[in-house]
Amino acid sequence: MESCEICGELHPWRGTVVERCATSAKESLPELPPEMWAEIFNHLPVFPLLKMRQVCRRWRDIVDHSLALVSKLRVTFFDVHNPIDGSFEPKHLPRVPNAYLVTFVTEVGPWWASFGERLTTLKFGSGSEIKSSVFLDILRHTPNLRVLDLPLVEFTDDFSTLPDFRLDKLEELRADYIDVSEMFDVYRVLCGALKSLTVMWTDYHDCRSVEPLEAAHFVRGFQTTLAELHINGSDELLTEMVTFDRLKLRKLRLTYEELSNGWLLVNLCRKQPLLEYLAVDEVFKFNQESVVMLNQIGHLLPKLTYLSIKVAPFVDLTFLFNFANLHTLELYGDHENFSLVQFAFSGNDNPNLNTLHLDKIHFQKCVFQQFLNKLPNIRTISLRNCKFNAQSDLFEALVSLKHLDKLTLDIQETGCSSPATPLATLKHLRIRSCEMSRKLFAAFLASCPHLRELWLNSRQAVHVEEVLAAISLQLLPQLAVLTLLTRPMTKEAKYYARYVCRALEKVEIGLEF
Repeated sequence: MESCEICGELHPWRGTVVERCATSAKESLPELPPEMWAEIFNHLPVFPLLKMRQVCRRWRDIVDHSLALVSKLRVTFFDVHNPIDGSFEPKHLPRVPNAYLVTFVTEVGPWWASFGERLTTLKFGSGSEIKSSVFLDILRHTPNLRVLDLPLVEFTDDFSTLPDFRLDKLEELRADYIDVSEMFDVYRVLCGALKSLTVMWTDYHDCRSVEPLEAAHFVRGFQTTLAELHINGSDELLTEMVTFDRLKLRKLRLTYEELSNGWLLVNLCRKQPLLEYLAVDEVFKFNQESVVMLNQIGHLLPKLTYLSIKVAPFVDLTFLFNFANLHTLELYGDHENFSLVQFAFSGNDNPNLNTLHLDKIHFQKCVFQQFLNKLPNIRTISLRNCKFNAQSDLFEALVSLKHLDKLTLDIQETGCSSPATPLATLKHLRIRSCEMSRKLFAAFLASCPHLRELWLNSRQAVHVEEVLAAISLQLLPQLAVLTLLTRPMTKEAKYYARYVCRALEKVEIGLEF
C-alpha cells in the first residue's frame, strides 16, 4: 500500500498511484490559474483553509505562496511530551507570520532560521521553562518580529551575557512574569521603539521580585514611543511616572499592587490627557474623597472611551456623567462581597455609553432601571454574579432599552419572572448559568424572538430541551448560531439535537463548565 504524494491518501493498488490520483484530480477540478484559486481560498475561514492546504501539493503551494492566505494562519507547536530539540525537523511547514510555542524548547535546529525570518508574532506557552541561550537563539532569527508574548515564561538560568542583537521592528512586548530585575537589562537591549508594553512581577505581601523604581526606569527608556502600558500599580511607580515629560499614553492598565494614595492616579491622569483606555484592577475604596477624585479624572481625560474599575463597599454612579465620551464601562465589586450601587442623578443623559459590564454589583429596587434610563444607546450588557432585590427589576430595566443587541446573564434565582414585553432588538444572548424553572425559561426564550446567536451553559437538561423545542416550533426563526454546554448527553440525544438544529449555520455541543 502506497501513499499518494498529491492527496496523501493510502491506495491499495500498485504502480503509478500518483499518476492515477493526478488524472482523477485533473478530471474533477477545473484548470484555474493559481491567482484564481488563491482568491477562492481567501473566502474560507481558517480551519477549512487548512483542510484545503492538505488536499494536494499544488493547493499547498498556492496557500504557502500567498501572503494573504498564510497571514490567516498560525503554526502551533503543541506536544507537551516531546520537546523541540536538535533532532526536530518539521516538513512542509508554511512560512506563516504567527507562531505559538506551547512545546518546551531545548534546542532549535537549522529549520528555524528560515521559518523565524517571516514571523511577526511569536507567543510562548504559559508557564514555559526555557534556557536563556535557547531563548536568544530563537529570537536571533526573528528580525521582523513585531509582537513578543511571554506569558509566565520562566528562565531556568541566568543571562550570562546580554543579547548581541536587537529586534528593531518589535512594537509590542508582553512580559508578565519578571522574577529578577536583570531581565530589564535584557529587554532593554532587545527592544527598539516599543509602542505597547506589558510588564508584571511577583508581589505577594513582602515578597517582591522587582522594585517598582526599577520598572519605572525601564519604562522611561521607551517614553517617546510608548502608547500602551500594562504594569503593576503602586505609589512608588506612579510617583516616578508623573515625572515622565515625554510619555504620551493612550492606554493604561494598573494591576495587582494596592494604590494607597489615589491622588497619585489623578496626578498621572493630569499628565496623560490623551488617555482613551484606563483600567485600575485594584479595589477602589469608595468614599466622598474618591468621588472627588473620579470627577477630576473625568474632567482631565476628555478622550477617555473605556473605563474599568473595582469599587467597594459601595459606588455612586453619578460620577460617570463627568466622562462625556465614555463608550465602555466595566465595574467590578469586591470579590468577597457585593458592592452596593447608589444612583440619584437628574442631569443630562450619557448618549455615548454603549457597553456595560458589571460583576459582583448589588442593585436595590429600581436603581438599575433609573441608571439605564440615562443611557439611551446601550447595545451590550454583561451581568455576572450581580444581585437584584427582585429579578423583575432586571427584566423591566432591559425591556426599556431600544438598542440592546448583546446580553450576557447569570440567572440564579428560581423565583424570578420573565420579561412582560419582548426584548425585540436582542440578537445575541449568552447565559453563563441558569437556575430558572422550565416554564420560566421557556417564557424567557419566547421573549427573544429575534435571536441570531444563543450560548447556554446549564446543568439542567430541561433547559436544553426547551431550546430545542423553541427551534423546532420556530419560536426562534432567525437563530443561526447555537452553543450548548450541558451535562454529558447520550449519542441519541446529541443526534436529535443536531437533527433539530440542522438548518442552523453553526452548532456546538459540549460539557458545562
